[in-house]
Amino acid sequence: MELPLLRLGLLGFDADQVHQAVEQVSRAATSSSRWEIVPFEDADIWLLYSPQVSLVDNRGLRVDNPDTPQSPLTIYPQQTSRPVAFTQPLPPAIDAVLSIALHDSYACAQALNQFAKALRSLCAHYALGEQIAARQSDVVEGAYHLHFEGRMVAMVDLARWQVALSPDAPPLELGLASWRHRPDEARHYPPGFEVLSLERLMWVYASRTSTNRLPEAFQTVPIHLRRLSVLPQSWLHNDHLSLIAHLSHQPCTMATLARQTRLPLKRLSACLSALYYTGTVTLDPRAIKRGDRRIHTGYGDLPGEDSAQPSSDLGPLSVPPSHLHSHLHSGHSGQSVFDTHSFKSLQA
Repeated sequence: MELPLLRLGLLGFDADQVHQAVEQVSRAATSSSRWEIVPFEDADIWLLYSPQVSLVDNRGLRVDNPDTPQSPLTIYPQQTSRPVAFTQPLPPAIDAVLSIALHDSYACAQALNQFAKALRSLCAHYALGEQIAARQSDVVEGAYHLHFEGRMVAMVDLARWQVALSPDAPPLELGLASWRHRPDEARHYPPGFEVLSLERLMWVYASRTSTNRLPEAFQTVPIHLRRLSVLPQSWLHNDHLSLIAHLSHQPCTMATLARQTRLPLKRLSACLSALYYTGTVTLDPRAIKRGDRRIHTGYGDLPGEDSAQPSSDLGPLSVPPSHLHSHLHSGHSGQSVFDTHSFKSLQA
């Protein structure tokens, strides 16, 4: 099992302190996760620099920014879904559940493990997404029950493109669970299980993995925009939106996308993987007819679109159909559930 990449956002740190925090977090070896420092708005968990924090009305936290002291930020922890952590020593009158000693590598690693436990649901989504991606060429449409030591820990419903997870299933159990294909009458979600769309689950996995799971055929076969992303647009970064904008005009190969977007190959593959596993792009033009063919005209107004030429039809291929067929139906990529699913439940 691959450890999930978790994202830490800093507030109240000056530039030198941010640099020190990045170095310490990168050095801290944890047993449950990988970490990176990201912009505050993209973070899974917020870390506040305690000397810059003060209470406001017993409910809010005022955080002063050393670089812009005239623009303090007030946070209300009860109104955010993100966990909030503090550097040690803690600010006066604040009894924090999550805190970290950035000056001590061992203590830092222990604290990051605690942070990962606070993000247990996200880590569980990642673990299940990893298993689905690994099995994409083996599973067929229908429902699967996942069991660990005799207990049902999750259900994957490929007919409805939904998953259900036990709220108390650790990521390790989801990674080691046995899969059982079940008949249609067994598609009832167990009471108390968390139900979410497969798109959201796979985005958590595909946008955080360091493993390249993009099917090999993406290297040569034209890529088509299958439908609009059903994810919140705030989840998509400019690189994802730029790819969608190019593909909204016409199918493109990876070589063309690399030239037009100027994205490094590793980043291009990662972005395409995230879009592929959430059903936004496909190699099979027939899948467009099964999905939502509407193209959001606003995507075409993004920067960097001057090299893309409009096309009135997303269907034609720039390679012979037989060539496409040989790629889609050979080895791992040809049997992927992410190319064969119809998305019928998502059509407008």
